[in-house]
Amino acid sequence: MPISVISKKVALYTRVSTEEQKTDLQLMDLKEYIRRREYEIFNTYEDIVSGATKERKALDQLFQDAKHRKFDIVLVWKFDRFARSLKMLVDSLTLFQGARLSGIGSWLVLKPNGKKPAHGDEKC
Repeated sequence: MPISVISKKVALYTRVSTEEQKTDLQLMDLKEYIRRREYEIFNTYEDIVSGATKERKALDQLFQDAKHRKFDIVLVWKFDRFARSLKMLVDSLTLFQGARLSGIGSWLVLKPNGKKPAHGDEKC
C-alpha cells in the first residue's frame, strides 16, 4: 500500500526597497528550494517598501494568514528582506510558534549573505 505524503504549504515573502528593484532573483532561488523539496507554494507576499517602514501590507497579510494556519512554513531569501531588528524577528517567531507552523523556527532564512545553505546545512 503506497504511503501518502502530505506536501508542506509554503508562504514566500520577498521585499525590495524601491520600484526600480525587482524580486526576481529572490523568487528564483526560493522556488528552486521549494521544487527540490516538493513543497507547495501557498502564496507569495511581496512588498516594495523600505524595510525600516512599520507598515508593510504584504507582511501584515502574511501574519494574518499565519494566525489562521493557512501555510506551514515561511520562506525568505535573506534575513534583511524580512526583519530589520532582533525584536521584530523574535515577535514574528512568537507569532509563528503560536500558530504552530512547522519547520525549525517555522521558517527558513537562507544564509545571512543570501547564499544557499551548503549541502546538509538546510533547516527545513
